[in-house]
Amino acid sequence: MNYKTIFKRQTKLIAMFIIALSIIVIGCSYSLFINVSENTQNQVVTAGDLSITYANGKTITNNDCLNPVSDNDAKNRTNCTYNVKITNNGTLDASYQVIIYNDSDTSNLVEHKYLRISANNVTKNLNELSHTSDTLNETDENKIKYVLDTGNIKTGETISMNVVIWLNNNAPYTISDKNVSLKIEVKNVVSDKQRTPMERIMEQLDEENCPELISDTYYLNEAFNYIYYNSVLCPAFDNYYYDTYKETYYFIGGNLNYVSFAGFKWIIVRINGDGSIRMVKESSIGSSAFNENANDNAYVGYMYGKIGASSYKEAHQNINDSTIKKKVDLWYKENILNKGYSDYVSDTLFCNDRKLLVNDNYNADNDIGYGTKESYYRWATFPDNEDGNYLTFYCSENDALTVSDETHGNTVLTYPIGLLTSDENYANGLNLDWDMSASFFDGTSAYVGINVLNVDNADGEVYPVINLKEGSLKSGLGTKENPFTLN
Repeated sequence: MNYKTIFKRQTKLIAMFIIALSIIVIGCSYSLFINVSENTQNQVVTAGDLSITYANGKTITNNDCLNPVSDNDAKNRTNCTYNVKITNNGTLDASYQVIIYNDSDTSNLVEHKYLRISANNVTKNLNELSHTSDTLNETDENKIKYVLDTGNIKTGETISMNVVIWLNNNAPYTISDKNVSLKIEVKNVVSDKQRTPMERIMEQLDEENCPELISDTYYLNEAFNYIYYNSVLCPAFDNYYYDTYKETYYFIGGNLNYVSFAGFKWIIVRINGDGSIRMVKESSIGSSAFNENANDNAYVGYMYGKIGASSYKEAHQNINDSTIKKKVDLWYKENILNKGYSDYVSDTLFCNDRKLLVNDNYNADNDIGYGTKESYYRWATFPDNEDGNYLTFYCSENDALTVSDETHGNTVLTYPIGLLTSDENYANGLNLDWDMSASFFDGTSAYVGINVLNVDNADGEVYPVINLKEGSLKSGLGTKENPFTLN
């Protein structure tokens, strides 16, 4: 007797969709809760100028819709599908959000990691969906609200969405005595004042739950936990880790910090101290070595000085372009400059961090960092305050690369584009192949970045970084499906 047969015979699961509609229209609130009955007639609710239709809705009380099945089998069961249509009959364009959460009146519920959900052809475990802004840091599944869909709806437009929920094919037999009871809620967030992208970004500020940047392994675990479930903005106002322009904000994770610019998707990693927005391209522009050679300390540089130098200063002058800089510059020229987008890009500095790690354990003689001398830079060890190695967004003068800004940088860049630092790569939990912080030179080869890659490794993927001028973002929700835009 197979697993599915046992489950089907013994399950006591009961699923109930109670579709809740909460609509706000220019200051007026309508809260309506609908039990969708077992019939084939459309259930229509009108509030103000909006009409929401739940087509062919019925309460799921049969176990066939809750047996553990494969994704393909589940999506083919039309009798277990909810169709939600949203129509804007008003005179204003609107933003909407579809959310799903546990019915608090039901107990002994199935854990969300065992529930699969498909909406608009995107299929995930329920607990993999983004949290709503008011439940970002909630851990109690009875209180978490998940975002199924967000978007804009124009006047006269109708948007349709099919929702299917089933049990994960690998769900354990031990959940057979538990219940599934969920509410789907559609919110129209039309108001007399639409929030700006910057307001939406700052709404994610969560100082109370931001982990300490200098707490090594605890912080790393927290950052990677957040990246899958939340988009949290944290301040960096402490002297240990502010940026060169002083106060800055950094993201942990990201699902409400997407930007569409120049025909590409970007992820906001920081609000710089000068007000510009630092963002990394979501997809790679291809692979590249950091430098074609690795046999000198100079090659830890995004830009570098003399090979075979007799001093640190001589080795780390910003004279020669690295292999990866040439690739990034060419991409900028072809995709940003030549296509007319450069006016939106700020000349905010990029930090080619080559600060030496000098303490009792590393580089004790301090006469290192050039030629083939074994040398340890700040990212040779995990950022750890016990070694005096604090994670920071500050940049020393020689490493601060700009195009024309003489106040904050050294005006050596050809174009205002670069890479993340290891500090940014780490703080945001991105773990990208290449970044522009030096790691160490072992006497034979140079290594850079959070992933400690040999600089002549040609397989590292390249993710360019630019800074948008303050005030550039004009619209959008910041989601991957509805990113912030410049118009």
